Amino acid sequence: MRRIVMIGNCQVSSMMTLYKRFVAVRTGDVVDYVASYADLDAAAKERIRNADVVVEQLLDLKPAAESEGLSDAPRVRIPMVTAAFLWPFAGQEHPKNERTGFLPSGPYGAEASDGYLNRLLQQGLDPDEAAAAYLALDVGQKVNLDRLYELVMDRQRSRDEAAGYRIADSIARHFRSEPIFLTPYHPHARIARVLAEQLFRQLGASRADIERMRNATLVTPFPKEELPIHPAVARHFDLQWVGPQTSYRLLNEGRFTFPEFVARYVRVAWNPALEEGIVATRTPRLPEAEALLRQGLAQSPRSGAGWNALRSVLLRQGRVEEALQAGRRAVMLEPDLAPYRSELGSLHRDAGRWAEAEAEFRRALLVNPSETRAIVLLAHVLKDQGRLDEAFATVMQGLEGEPYAANLHRTLAHLFEATGQIAEAVAALDRVLALTPDDPGARARRDELAKHAGKSAGPPSTATPPAASRSSASAPSPQQAAASPGSPATQGPPSQPEDGIQQLRRATDADPANPHLAHELSAALQREGRLPEALAAARLAATRDPRNPFRQERIGHLASRLGDLAAAEQAFRAAVEIAPHKANFRTPLSDVLIRQGRLPEGVAEARRATEVDPGNPKAFGFLAHALTLAGEIEAAEAAVSTAIGLDPRDEALAAQLAALRQRRARGER
Repeated sequence: MRRIVMIGNCQVSSMMTLYKRFVAVRTGDVVDYVASYADLDAAAKERIRNADVVVEQLLDLKPAAESEGLSDAPRVRIPMVTAAFLWPFAGQEHPKNERTGFLPSGPYGAEASDGYLNRLLQQGLDPDEAAAAYLALDVGQKVNLDRLYELVMDRQRSRDEAAGYRIADSIARHFRSEPIFLTPYHPHARIARVLAEQLFRQLGASRADIERMRNATLVTPFPKEELPIHPAVARHFDLQWVGPQTSYRLLNEGRFTFPEFVARYVRVAWNPALEEGIVATRTPRLPEAEALLRQGLAQSPRSGAGWNALRSVLLRQGRVEEALQAGRRAVMLEPDLAPYRSELGSLHRDAGRWAEAEAEFRRALLVNPSETRAIVLLAHVLKDQGRLDEAFATVMQGLEGEPYAANLHRTLAHLFEATGQIAEAVAALDRVLALTPDDPGARARRDELAKHAGKSAGPPSTATPPAASRSSASAPSPQQAAASPGSPATQGPPSQPEDGIQQLRRATDADPANPHLAHELSAALQREGRLPEALAAARLAATRDPRNPFRQERIGHLASRLGDLAAAEQAFRAAVEIAPHKANFRTPLSDVLIRQGRLPEGVAEARRATEVDPGNPKAFGFLAHALTLAGEIEAAEAAVSTAIGLDPRDEALAAQLAALRQRRARGER
């Protein structure tokens, strides 16, 4: 393990992200970033002093962050890369650029600027006159473009040579045939891969690390906004990928042609409501976010980002059909963004539309085979249909390219558990915990499975997770997805949910001591809305595993949904008796008591949940809910404030506190 500090601009920050994903996750290197464009503070200086390796970007000018003399550690250089000759007037932000809290660089900062247009506007030209003059401009008459190309490339080669790289050759080879930069200093995927590959080699990365990075980095790690290229520049350099109808992504507002960009630039036109609304989706202010997004989308209906943000806001408000429509619009506008397709597929899956969900996940993976969320969701939708062999194959194929993706190992553990292979599930969860040691859900599930498999529930292995080729050894072939006799995968690939349920029934009957298959049968029945049968299967699992509180918890939740509150209370009390120090069993018991009209008992149980687990933010959040029902608004506010202190990122808690404060301000009880 090494302590690596990387010093540079946004290019170095993006390289650090790639290094962490493809190398440090294997080696255990601790990597920090220090911005070169700001003076070093005391913390940055300390990180540099303690570094084992310092990565330093070579710029044309001396950086503000001067690190010489702070460390004797070996230095690895990385050159700044640019194709600035394609944008001869870029680099000077619009004189009326408006910086805001939700868009700190403003809509027309240095990477989205045009100095020639700036000068026309500063000379007092009318916006329409300035736009017409610029569109008609023969740029070659103002700038010697060939000489500019020579200067930019000579400086690039000079930086390359000083750092031991060969970036200029790639720029020269490809800039006419494809877009290799989005803006003067934001490379597209090809140059990002070349830069990362050469940095990785200097840092001693393995050939396998580099190959994984090359195969997975199909989308640039840089911001996706583009700066349009003047048609005269495109003609001069014979850019084969630029034509009259070529469009460019501007902020989050959609795609625009060069004349449309110029018309916007001269008027400083942009869509503040849309940008603020997208940022607001990361807060609890959902009504405000929705209002901003709808206002913004009325002005910019071609914004895929806006429609995707609206999908998120609507879904969080429980408006699923509206969210589905917004998700479809996002995918229609941005068909090559795999995350949008994953989210749309997830909505289809939640609605039980298996074919539509599967199609979207597969399309996402065609766009970006390394979209691990799509891999996970596809595996789950295949499992939902009983196609366990295909689900295993999907995850294992994903692990070949992303062997250190914790969510893939977590899904593999789920599939092993579903097929009764508990030892293999524990091993997969050990890999999850080696990658993400602070994952409480994986820890709890691993310990529960290990306990009931008769294995040690102690700490998981802290060894480096195995590479994909070794991980594959623990996975079944499509014909051997489950090792236990009668397990669902041995029956062939069913194509409908009912087929999967029947296979699970046969497997459960064939292995009368196995509680996990009965649990999986209950889950499959619940997904189909067959709650009475799901409850019966859950009770069977509890009979087979009587000292497992999670079995009782499942019975309680199913009985509650069926309206049998007495049975739910009995099950939750059984879970509490088995595990009295678990708040997660006491809060649903409190809820059931309240729903039976026994509010004082419910409040008392909610208080006990916080007492037995004082570090559980959800327990305090539920106590606040119970106290609110009891009319104790100030006490409820104190409880939810405690919850926020334990988990300040929980947006639901913030919304709960805001609602309580509004009630108190209105004098409501």
